[in-house]
Parts: sequence; C-alpha cells; structure tokens
Amino acid sequence: TLQSITVFAPTSLQRPFTQLAQSFETSHRGIEVSLSFGASANLVSEVRDGAPADVLALDVSHGVKGLNVVGKPKALGSGESIVVLSRSPHQAVAMEFVSYVSGKQGKALLSTSTHR
Repeated sequence: TLQSITVFAPTSLQRPFTQLAQSFETSHRGIEVSLSFGASANLVSEVRDGAPADVLALDVSHGVKGLNVVGKPKALGSGESIVVLSRSPHQAVAMEFVSYVSGKQGKALLSTSTHR
C-alpha cells in the first residue's frame, strides 16, 4: 500500500527539497512525498489553520510556537529547520523523511544548492 506524506517548505528550498523527495521515494519504495511550497509565514499560518501537512520546513525566525510538533525542530542550515507535526497520520514515515533531510545526504545537498 502506498503511503503518502505532505511536506510544506519555503519556496527558497524548492530545488533541493524536490531532489531530496525524489531520492527518498527511490530509496523508500511505497512512499510518496507531496511537496507544497510558499513563504514560511504563510505555511505556518496554513498549518495553524489545519492544513493537512505531515512535515513543515520553515525559517527558524518563525519558530514553532503554537504548533503541535513531535520532538524538537532539526536544523537544516542556512536558517531553516524541519519538524514533524503531531497530527500526522504517518508520523513514522514523516520522521524518517525528517531524518533523511537533516542527515548527511540532505545537508550535503542543501549546502551545495543555491537556494537563496
């Protein structure tokens, strides 16, 4: 059965996150990553208003106050962090994605990407 997670991320991370999502799907058969990009402030507002996101990447200046999250945000470098939302029906997969993106391979891609 195909499991799908939805990731909200800043537009500045569109290129590296698209590559990371594709790589994650290739190495995790049966998992689909849907991406939605926008301004961090808008994404945080959408999540607070109930948007169906499993994972939220955001500019650290926006913080996660008022959001129900699993664990602490993981730093991505360049001022962004990533977190799993507690209402995610696929928390285990979402947590794997966060670990993948914030791990060695993800940070290498994010650091070499010209996303700013």
